[in-house]
Amino acid sequence: MTAELVPTTSEIRLPPVPWRDPHTVSPAELVGYIQQLELACQENPRSADLRTCLGMAHAMNYDVYQSMDALELAVALEPENFWAQLKYAELHYRLRALIVA
Repeated sequence: MTAELVPTTSEIRLPPVPWRDPHTVSPAELVGYIQQLELACQENPRSADLRTCLGMAHAMNYDVYQSMDALELAVALEPENFWAQLKYAELHYRLRALIVA
């Protein structure tokens, strides 16, 4: 897997998804992806897609509170964004906060 950004239909480019199989991503590599995503979020503060990716990366790194913050912001930025809502609900489900999910 390369570290190049994956083109999307919008002008914002999303990084490749290293967390499809969490056992193949080293912790150091995941930290690098998180840093890359944080920079991308600073450059594109209104992107729910980038915030969703950041939340997923934090979740894979077991940073629950940072994951929740990123996913909450993604849903707040675009309330109709399916992936932001799905990943936010999935995080609550995995935390057994079923009333919220």
